[in-house]
Parts: sequence; C-alpha cells; structure tokens
Amino acid sequence: MNSGDPIYLFTPYFAAGTPHRQEELDTCLRRNVESVAIERIFLLVDDGHRPPIVDKKIEIIDVGRRPTYRQWVELTRNLGRSCLSILANSDIYFDETLSRMREILGSPQAFVALTRHELLGNQLVRHPNPHWSQDVWSIHGSSQFSDSLLKSLEIPLGVPRCDNKIAYLFAIQGWNVYNPVNYVNAVHVHETQQRSYNKKGDLTVIGGVAYVHPMIDGQPSKVEIDVWAKNASAITQVKLNKSLDRWEREESTRSDDQVGECELGKLNGTAVPIPQEKGFADPPCSVAERLNYIRNGELAFEFLGRFRIYRNADQLLFLDSLQPAFAVKRFAGGWPSSREVLKKLPDEVLGVFIPPVIDSTPIVVRDRPVDPQDVQFWQYPCLTEKQALDNHLAIGMGENFDPHRRVIHTYLGLPWATYIDKKQFPDLVVRYFRPRIKGLSALARHHGYYLAVHTVCQQIHWRRLVDQFNDLGITDLHLSHCERTIDPAKEEYRFRVHSWPLFAVNVEDPTRSEGLEIGKPISKKRLLASFIGAHMKHYRSPIRQKLLDVARADGGADILFELEDEWHFNKIVYQEQVQSKAIATDIQKRHNERTRRYNEILSDSVFSLCPEGAGPNSLRVWESIAVGAIPVIVADAWVPPALPGPGLGMDDCCLFVESSDIDGLFARLRAIKRREIKARQAACLEIYDQMRRLRTYPISSQRPDDVVTALSQRSNRED
Repeated sequence: MNSGDPIYLFTPYFAAGTPHRQEELDTCLRRNVESVAIERIFLLVDDGHRPPIVDKKIEIIDVGRRPTYRQWVELTRNLGRSCLSILANSDIYFDETLSRMREILGSPQAFVALTRHELLGNQLVRHPNPHWSQDVWSIHGSSQFSDSLLKSLEIPLGVPRCDNKIAYLFAIQGWNVYNPVNYVNAVHVHETQQRSYNKKGDLTVIGGVAYVHPMIDGQPSKVEIDVWAKNASAITQVKLNKSLDRWEREESTRSDDQVGECELGKLNGTAVPIPQEKGFADPPCSVAERLNYIRNGELAFEFLGRFRIYRNADQLLFLDSLQPAFAVKRFAGGWPSSREVLKKLPDEVLGVFIPPVIDSTPIVVRDRPVDPQDVQFWQYPCLTEKQALDNHLAIGMGENFDPHRRVIHTYLGLPWATYIDKKQFPDLVVRYFRPRIKGLSALARHHGYYLAVHTVCQQIHWRRLVDQFNDLGITDLHLSHCERTIDPAKEEYRFRVHSWPLFAVNVEDPTRSEGLEIGKPISKKRLLASFIGAHMKHYRSPIRQKLLDVARADGGADILFELEDEWHFNKIVYQEQVQSKAIATDIQKRHNERTRRYNEILSDSVFSLCPEGAGPNSLRVWESIAVGAIPVIVADAWVPPALPGPGLGMDDCCLFVESSDIDGLFARLRAIKRREIKARQAACLEIYDQMRRLRTYPISSQRPDDVVTALSQRSNRED
C-alpha cells in the first residue's frame, strides 16, 4: 500500500431525535471535516436530512434506506483509485492518530475493526472491554472480495451485534482482522446515551459473531467466535472445522493452469499513431453518480461477480472491481433495454474489460526510491521497462485484441530490474496481479479468446524471476538480453520469449545528451570506428580485450578503442540505487565530463564497435543506432529484436561479426563502399524511430465506436 493513499471516511448521517443528540452528531462531523488526515467525507443519508456544515470535503449520498456494510464496500470498490476507506458510526470523530491506520492496512486482505474511546468531559477513556464492541471499520480500496463475502455483508448499520457479525464474516473468510484500539483513537461522543434500538428484541443479527481483541505489536488480533442462537438447548456442540485451510494448502502445491498451446506467430509491436477514443465520455466523477447507475440502472452483464455492466438511460457503466483505474468507462447510446442479463458480450466489448495495460493500483512505481527499503522504482538511468510501459499506455481501448486469431493482448509493467538488483521481490505483486490476470484470462476463455499477457524485463539475470513470471500467468516475456540458447520448453517455462531493445540513455535523457550530433554526415566524421567501455571480471567473455588487441595491431589513427575496468553506470545503479549511498560531487562531475566526451566520439564515428559485455545486448548498440553510428555487433548468442511489419530489419543497419572472425576487422570496414555506409546510416535513424516506440503486440484496427455499434446490434438481436 502506498503510504500516501488518501483516507476517505464514510459515515451515516440523519436527523437525530433531540437537539442535544443532533449537536453531538454535528460536532463529530465538524471535527472530521477539520481533520487534515481525512481527504473526503461521504455522508450516507437515508432521510433527506442535510448537515449545517458545508465544506468541499463533504459529498452527500442519498441511499434511501439504512446503509449496509455491503453498500460501503461497493462504494469503496467503485471509487476508481487507490485509497484507505473508513466506515464509522455517526457519533465518532478522529484525532491525529488516524494516519496510523495506513501502517496497519499493509495487506489487501486486511480488515480493521476498531474499538472506540469514550469522551467523558475532557477525558478519553478506552472501552473497558474493547473486544466486545467496535464502531469503526476500514479496508484498502484495492481489497478483493469473494462473492460469498460480498453477499453476506447485506447487514444494516446500527442494529445490535452488527459490528460483531461483520468481524466474524471477515475472519472466517481468511482476512487478517486488526483492532488497533491502543494505536488509533476513535472518539465516541454520546453523553445523551439515547439509542433507537432494542438490544434484546432485535433479531436482525443472530448466528456466528466475533469478538476482536486489541492487536499487539502490529500482529493480527486474536478473535473469539460466539454463536447467538434461539432454542440453544437443541445445539449440543459448536466445533471449528479446519478443512478449508487444509484444502487450500493442498491446492497451493499444484501448478496453476498451464498456458495453452497457441500459435501466435510473431508477437511484435508496431509504431502507429494512436487514435483518440471515440464515443466514450469521462468516467463518472463522483461515488454518488456511480451509485446511481448501480441502484437505478439495469444490470446488463455480469461475470464472476467481478465484471459488470450497468445500463442507465442511454449510458453504460463498465466495472471491473479488481482494476479500479480502468474500472469505469461509459459512453452514450447504442444499447436498448434488454430483457435479461447477457451471458456473453460481443467480441469487441472485451476491449473495454481487458485493457491494453493491466491496472497496477495500489502499487505505485516511482522514478526514484523514497527510502533505502523501497523497491518500487524504475531502474535508472536505463529506463527500458518504464519506456515499454509508456509505449503501451498510449494504446487505445479495444486496439489490443485480434479477432482473427482469437487473441486478446494485455501488458503488465513492473520494475523487474529493480526487484532483481535489490534482491527483493514484494509478495504483494503476486497477491495483487495473479487474481487480476486469472480473472481476465477466464473472461477471455469464456468468449472463446486466448489472453496473451506480455511484459518486458531488461535485466541480465531475468531467470531469477522465472517462478514469479509463471505464478503471475505471464505468457510472453520480452527480454533485452534474449539469446539463442533459451529453450522455454526444455527449461519448462510457461511463457514464450522474445527479444527487446534497451533504452538509449544518452539519447533519451536530455541531461546526458550533451555532445551528441544525430545523423552527422559521413564525410564529416573523423573516426572510422570507436569503442569506449569497460571490461569487468564477471563479463560474459574476453571479447572486448581481444578487440583491443586487434585495434592495437591495426594501429590506424582513425580507430579509437578505450577499455576501462568499471561500467560507466556502475556507481549510479549499484552504489546509489542498490546500496542507497550518495555519489560524491567530484565523482558525478567527472562522470558528466566522460559522458560528454563519449557522445562526441560516438557521433564522430562511422562505425561503433558493440561487443557483448555483462549481457549480449548493450546500451551502446541503441545509442549508436540513434545517432547514426553503424553498430558492429560482436555477440554470438544474441537474438536481436524484430521490427514491426515488413520493411527494414536490424541487418539493414548493423554489421554482425562472429567473435572468431575479428582478425582483420578494421581492414574489412575500410573496404565497405560509401554507398552502403550511407544506406546503413539512414536505416539506423529510421529503425531507431520505430524501436523507441515499440510495443510487445500488434495493434488492432478496432475502434471504440465499433463497440457502440456492436452493443447495439447484439441488443437488437436479443430484444
């Protein structure tokens, strides 16, 4: 969970029976409005009463009847953004300790049931038996709910034992339940002691209930189960059955569904202009507006209890409860009223539910780490994985599926390189994304499609995450260091592998581009060939040292070959990012000077020598292509990426030389005709423009306005 997630408060609001009691409720509302920890307050009003307080924080939701816990969960799920959602009774307000709630809800399956403190005069006094009663409940906005749990939450607030029943329901569903009464103050204002319910006569809630003890040292609370029953003498025993836990352990030892066999051909990207989405309006901006669809609209489609379409008048609301950022799309017209819920959708509509990029909420990947323990940041300055994600975010809705081959594509963008470098793989990655991907795959299969899940990994040691790729359901792994020796079948991978370029750091980063001259005419270049780089003991082969010997043997003044003992970005990646140690100012200054000189020499070279180093691919290959210095690649096992569609390929701009054939290399370079050199340089510049915008899958000609037509046609047929 992001430590900056906003806190949203939901609370019932109504006209109290006496002025004194009304003042107590309004005091609590006023104090919560004043709280800097609370970003928004949603008042659940069932009697039309309006508060005397007007503030931009407050949004009123008329619910028509006493609000239920399910309504709160539904409203939270439909917020469309990462948040911490709190439900509190009307006579509760919070002090500055509320922000501690973020520390508790670190898991998507965490549930808070918080006991109150009484305000007696000016003193706060903790409830004498905190496990008996709770007045505040909290979940994270990304929490995942089973259908059975969601249905069971149709319990109104404010009836006897409702708090104990809710804790019971979450506990038996396997959630971690916390009662942070010793850490967070929920202040109860009820000196009038006026109540509108009959504790002994109200049987709305009977059966199993739970008593949640105060949490200790941040661990989940101990929970006691109690059963409220009529004719209790007929029940001879209450027993705890642990079969569900045992069956879950047995199931977890089995492999996930195998990736089906599917001949997809080459799943290469394409660099095409991105069309604007037509026919789609902005998502409903308020919870109240979305609730209006759910309460007053017609449920037109539902699958797995997760994917839903509501129709209200001439507009449609699309909801995916596990992808809040992509959860809501609406457009006008096109679907007359249907008589029943659709069992299947038109193919084109899957492009609404299965997005080009999987929503990463609540995980936030930043450009820089927030602290030494943070692993949710893009490795820099080589931003290959970030660039890949940005390229896919530009894909329009519905353009990610191929109806001819019955394939729907989606992309998962995460900082794999950082996880590998930091030697930390967050458990929450699998916990969040595995159910999202499995649900999308099930939806695709239900409609006769295969879901292809793509991701890009730039790290040399990508094999360290094979188990995680398999667990997540990745079907297509695009590697910056792809080699001919990789055999997915032999190595029992459940994904295909493809080649992917690297981010051209000195070209794409304006702070590192000083000295570059892109497309410098061949006649003005003073060097035939150059190399500036390093050789370190862990590199794949001694090919760089051997090339140095060949350059020395040639002795030509038009050759520059410099070999150092440390990678140019070694300190930035491994000292600053991995070890979280600052780089000294003088070292950074020398680094900048070396970068400028490197750029000048690269721009001034007809050919750029690109031998393999720590991996078969190198940043230098792509920087060379970008500036028009023809790469001479010596990396026997490397599989270069394919360009999208027909036309130019890497062979048109690069020279590939076997490591066993480097003797006499420079004489052969001098013998190449000027016409071929110019053609290769032009190909470099054209190819780089495509490579920097590469996508992992082809773009469909499907347009969002086709979705409107498809919906209309399907509805007309069924009506």
